[in-house]
Amino acid sequence: MADYISALNGEQMDSALMDVALRNSEAWAVGQRNGVPVTSADETYHNNAKYYAQVAQSAIPGTYTAAVRWDIAQGLAGEAQEQARANISAGASNRNLLDNPFFTVNQRDFTSVTATNGVYAVDRWKINNGGGTGSTISVTSQGYIQLTTGSTYISFQQMFGANELEGKTVTMSVNDNGTIYSYSFTVPTRGSADVTAGTFVFKTGCSCNFFVMNTSSAYGYNIQLSIGTGYSATIRAVKLELGSYSTLANDVPPDYVKELEKCKYYFERIQARNVVTSIGAGYNDGYNTMYGVLKIAPKRQTPSVSGSSLIVGTTSLNVTSSSKGMYAFASDGSVVLQIIANNTFTTNAMYRFGLPANGYLDFSADF
Repeated sequence: MADYISALNGEQMDSALMDVALRNSEAWAVGQRNGVPVTSADETYHNNAKYYAQVAQSAIPGTYTAAVRWDIAQGLAGEAQEQARANISAGASNRNLLDNPFFTVNQRDFTSVTATNGVYAVDRWKINNGGGTGSTISVTSQGYIQLTTGSTYISFQQMFGANELEGKTVTMSVNDNGTIYSYSFTVPTRGSADVTAGTFVFKTGCSCNFFVMNTSSAYGYNIQLSIGTGYSATIRAVKLELGSYSTLANDVPPDYVKELEKCKYYFERIQARNVVTSIGAGYNDGYNTMYGVLKIAPKRQTPSVSGSSLIVGTTSLNVTSSSKGMYAFASDGSVVLQIIANNTFTTNAMYRFGLPANGYLDFSADF
């Protein structure tokens, strides 16, 4: 037999192996070969579904029912299928409804700050309560978010959405320094007042909270991490997903480019290199106003503009100056800058727009 096999060419070998697989397939599936039950001497005897079903039935009396079958397709609903995969660590994962859940996008180059109410850290994540004296928020060398409180608590939040989750069962999860905590609940309908829809303590002094905002709010939902006075947390990831169980353990950081594009819908930084960098052109209309068009990603709403400075021609303008203010008017994929020129520039003339070395412009449409 060995001589015969060695004489086969590649195609013949593939065909022979396929014949063996086909002959074994019935035995592996139902414990029969050509309709005859396989014996313990058969190589497939301890590797077929029927054998393991029988073992399960005898090992766990009373839990094996006709609803669990080895020989027919199972009528599990989608959620039950996902749970079954999770039970055997099959790597199933639901989509994360949050932006930048692993904190990988950091357009502001955030490293560390004294916790101050209203300040954004990494993209889409905002400090809601400052935490008082001695409170800090920082990015660790591994890219995690370190929250440390001082004289009062810190709240770290992401605001998003409108009405799409009403009536849905969702699960929120927190990975605190390698340990995952989760909580499931049903999202109520938005009303005239804010509602705490779900909350759980993920370790002593630390909680995760989900708020449904009132109908007059610009956003629908708010997921918030609260770190109590005198406590700290090292947050590796946060997840909100549809369904009644967490799949965060199966997740890896999302594709950076795709996550960056989602974040740019709310905030975008145009950053100069270490030399003066051209970013567009402007036109002085003769009425003390300069207009220029820059290409940026589409935004949730007309963005506000801030930054270091803007060079128009050879003149450097402070973008926060009241005498030479800058305003943004968004369109789909571009922004018009309206700069109050105050007779600084020649009427009906074109000028280059640029940024100084390492300068930047921020376009914010965040909540």
